[in-house]
Parts: sequence; structure tokens; C-alpha cells
Amino acid sequence: MTIETKTTIQLSDLTTVEFECKNCRAIVSWPIDVAKNPPTVCPCRTDQPWMVHGGQQFVEIVDLIHLLRKLSKADKELFALRFALKTPPAVAQKL
Repeated sequence: MTIETKTTIQLSDLTTVEFECKNCRAIVSWPIDVAKNPPTVCPCRTDQPWMVHGGQQFVEIVDLIHLLRKLSKADKELFALRFALKTPPAVAQKL
């Protein structure tokens, strides 16, 4: 027998938008209700930009944040929209 743990989230579960630098691990985060524009550089390393302000990736992230905020506050419909989170291999166990 195999036991599998599955974790899902709904948009209303999202509370924070977070960006983490891959180099130094600095984190910039905002409550989703106040997040507007993504950071374009790491707070401690301004010599390596993450993205161009107003560039395609910047605009897409702004649009995503806006859409997540809007959909997370939408009236409850006749269905639930959930996203599954990747399960680490150690979580699934064979009995």
C-alpha cells in the first residue's frame, strides 16, 4: 500500500508575495493586498538587476499580482479552484 499526502491551495489562501535572491538569499515580501510592483534588484546587490522596470517580465508579474488579488477576493462561485503543490519524494511512503 502507498500513502500519499497531497497539499492544495486556493487563491484565497495566498497572503504574501515574496521574492528571494538566488545569490544571497535576501527576501523581499509584501502582503498581497498591498503588493503592486515587483522589485527589480536585490536589496543588497544593485549591480545585478532581476528584471527591467516596465519590461515584459515586470509587466507579467504586475498583472499576475493584480489577478491573484482580484480572484482571491471574488465571491464564492459554484466551484473551488485549487492548485496542487509539488510533493517532496520523502513524503510518499510505502507500507
